Amino acid sequence: MILSLISRLRTHDSLARRLTEGVVAGAAVRVLGMGFTFLVGIQLARYLGPESYGLYGMIMAAVALLAVFAQLGLPQLVTREVSTAVVTADLQALKAILVWFGLLVLATSSILLLISASILMVLPSIEASVRSAAVWGLAAVPLIAILNLSIGAHRGFHLVVRAQVFDALIRPALFALLLFAAASVMPVGASTAIALQLLATATALVLCIRELVRAVPIGTFGLRLTQFRRSIFRGAAPMLVTELLRVVDGQYAILLFGVLAVLSDVGVFRVALALVAFVGLPSTLINLVVMSFVVKLRVEGDQRRLQLLAASSALAIFISTTLLTILLYIFGKPLIAILFGQEYESAWLPLILMSFAYTVSGFFGSATTILNMSGQERTVTSVHLFSPVAGCALTLALFHNFGVASAAIAMIIVELLKGVWMAYAAKSQLGLSVTVFSVANLAVKNQCR
Repeated sequence: MILSLISRLRTHDSLARRLTEGVVAGAAVRVLGMGFTFLVGIQLARYLGPESYGLYGMIMAAVALLAVFAQLGLPQLVTREVSTAVVTADLQALKAILVWFGLLVLATSSILLLISASILMVLPSIEASVRSAAVWGLAAVPLIAILNLSIGAHRGFHLVVRAQVFDALIRPALFALLLFAAASVMPVGASTAIALQLLATATALVLCIRELVRAVPIGTFGLRLTQFRRSIFRGAAPMLVTELLRVVDGQYAILLFGVLAVLSDVGVFRVALALVAFVGLPSTLINLVVMSFVVKLRVEGDQRRLQLLAASSALAIFISTTLLTILLYIFGKPLIAILFGQEYESAWLPLILMSFAYTVSGFFGSATTILNMSGQERTVTSVHLFSPVAGCALTLALFHNFGVASAAIAMIIVELLKGVWMAYAAKSQLGLSVTVFSVANLAVKNQCR
């Protein structure tokens, strides 16, 4: 159904064709990068063991949160401002955006590093191995922040696929290579792994900045630097909140387990996260396609094809996640033992529960994407605010009885509540049914005709 709709749209609109080609290229980069990321997960699990892998995961989760604060919401804002400057050919504004945004991120990163380093200095109870790993992690914060800012600038130049290459492909591929090289000559611990991650990030950053400089029109950097306009920065606050909610939603379980559970349990849970990412892949790819056409159909007022798109995506996502969940239920435990090692077999239960959570989410189709692309961002933001808060509360409440599986159970409940919320919003605000049930409704309507 989705493919037939795409083919009809492409024959009538060259822009839709270009969008689809960009989506396909971007999806290819994501899938390839995901493969390298999964390889890195296997390497880390085997080289480090559950306890050190748990330490690595906890520190990198904290680094991800610190990097969001260091970025100040500017990676999203720089995309908008660079794109505006390029369209209006305002090269002086373009230089000001690139220079001032970069300096802001560097300044914020430096402040965060000083504060975090001071905290490490006054906590004598921290083990030497943990302190060493934390120091390497802190050093990665400014690099990650500047890399994300540079990627945002690439998007502003409409180099969307290239923007994904540096973080989604080059960084994990280089990290995998460095891990393999290091493990062949010495034991690899959490500190070494984070240091190698730092090196891979630095290399990706250098390549990214080099390509960004090439994208800037000739003569731009020779222009006079104008003063920083605080009015531009005002738009960063909501973007910072949105990005923070997204990262917290993905990392809160690791951070909570770092406090509540032993580090080996954190390592086991990270293995489950590495595998369950493949269950969410069909949803990501399908939503990339859906995103390209929702705005077009809304502008054209084509409610019938918009409903067809919503129903098709719901069916495709639900079927794919259900099949993958069944496969993992049958083959998950031996697969974990083969890929990661027998010490991680206990990751099977949280893996299956999280896979079921993706299936629950799949039942509600592309609700998030359709709402976002239809001017219902406030609803989506409210849902994203609810998600980590409810997830944290439920995980804390369930941890005593279910251990690390508590986060997976919480995920099922949260995805169900989120789905009902967004499905109701789509029906009441847009007149669209976004669940799998909408497929049956369409079939009945077609028979009546």
